[in-house]
Amino acid sequence: MAAATLISRSLGFAKSVALVWLIGGTAASVGGQAFNVANELPVNVANLIVGSAIGSFLVPQIVAAVRGGQRDRAVVDGVLTVALMSAAVLTGVLTIAAPWLVTLYAARFSQSWIELATLMAYWCIPQVFFLAVYTLAGQVLNAQGSFAPFAWAPALSNAISLLGLAVFAGLFGALRGGVDQWNPWTIAVLCGVTTLATAAQAVLVWLRLRSTAYRPRFRVSLSGLRGPGKAAALTLIGVIAGQAAYVVVSNVANAAGQTLHNLGIDGASLNSLSYAYLVVLVPHGVAAVSIATKLLTDLSHGLHESGDANTLHALVAAQRRVLFVSGLAAVFLVLAGTSIGELLWRSAPIGVTITLLAPGMIGFSGMYLNNRASLALSDPSAVMWSGICVAIVTAITAAGAALVPPEYVVYTIAAGISVANLGGWLTSSLLLRRTIRRAHLTGVQRETWRFWIQQLAATLGAALVGWVIVTLLPAETDVLPLFGTIATTGAATAVAYFAFYNGTRAAIDRRRQSLID
Repeated sequence: MAAATLISRSLGFAKSVALVWLIGGTAASVGGQAFNVANELPVNVANLIVGSAIGSFLVPQIVAAVRGGQRDRAVVDGVLTVALMSAAVLTGVLTIAAPWLVTLYAARFSQSWIELATLMAYWCIPQVFFLAVYTLAGQVLNAQGSFAPFAWAPALSNAISLLGLAVFAGLFGALRGGVDQWNPWTIAVLCGVTTLATAAQAVLVWLRLRSTAYRPRFRVSLSGLRGPGKAAALTLIGVIAGQAAYVVVSNVANAAGQTLHNLGIDGASLNSLSYAYLVVLVPHGVAAVSIATKLLTDLSHGLHESGDANTLHALVAAQRRVLFVSGLAAVFLVLAGTSIGELLWRSAPIGVTITLLAPGMIGFSGMYLNNRASLALSDPSAVMWSGICVAIVTAITAAGAALVPPEYVVYTIAAGISVANLGGWLTSSLLLRRTIRRAHLTGVQRETWRFWIQQLAATLGAALVGWVIVTLLPAETDVLPLFGTIATTGAATAVAYFAFYNGTRAAIDRRRQSLID
């Protein structure tokens, strides 16, 4: 899974580089900002489906069906049928409502910008259905221990997108100017290719699902879904809160983007934030998602079979692995963020945004893992409250960002997102501990003070060493020297991180042994 995610992310980077070259990635380009609004609409809706209707109950239901008989399988078939039919209807409704949705997320856009984004949205919104198919089928396969199709499908999607963008470049070239550069043909090729790529990943996973016993029967059976439905409702509240916060973020950032464009300033806009997210989410996708996907299935199986220390020990071990990887990645991205932005997109605004988002990714990955564990332990309220915590802090920060000069708006939002994710991590950790106590589960190996001292020493030590290295290295703008700067920073940071982590552990062991003696 990690290998598939890494390849998919690499292709995703290539796609993003091509997109920025073709349609722009900052406030200077109208097409880039309009496309970001249109293409994020299906993703936001899919997050509502994934975050509530799927993640909160589908995997536990599939695990029960694997252990159960025909009745349990009928329940899962009912879930698949209801979810897919609902996604199809929802996609049609959202397509009709495209003008209102664009206005919801970009109310401060001028009329010509809104019209361009709306035309793009008509092509992009059908992705909602394909994302639902991909996620539903993928979760069913994951619950049966078949992780490869779900992990590799995004790589196929990104490869198709790259081919489509090559066609776009050959037909139209780069369109990084104003609204007048766009017409129905340019919109159809760009957005049609994006939707086609999303459909391809759905088809790949669906074909694999067809070989299993699980599939929609188009005979809706809701028996047995009362408990899961409650779980979905609680989780949905947290997800809706997050989407409401994103509406605030989107409007404030889009308003700043148009203002900067009108002033002729090439600053950070909402699409800059989106591209920065591609970078900071790489360690999350490679480590946290891969670990959590398997952990959720293992926890569901383990709790059905034993429910004791062996299963929960895996949770603690997973938490430590995720924190170790995300801590190292955060330090590296804080130090090398500006160089990465310059190397990939020739954009300082995107690089600064990477630096500001990076610290919060520790919290983001930790919260993600905690929430998956809470769902497996049948406590969706923990997901709801951590989601609400993140949403409140994000919305307040974004609203406050509207008061700063436009060139600093997205930077302020990015810093606020980092704080929000760290706060959500703390909240989810406390709630998960409560869930474990309420379940009367024993034998859990808790995070010891030694581990936290090691982690803190490694993070601070690597940050200090990396900062010294970055300070000593000359500022570069050419590709090869930039790559060398990033590689040197990464190597120095990694060596220091491992050295401080292991050195602290050795020092603690020596101290403990001396006290025993």
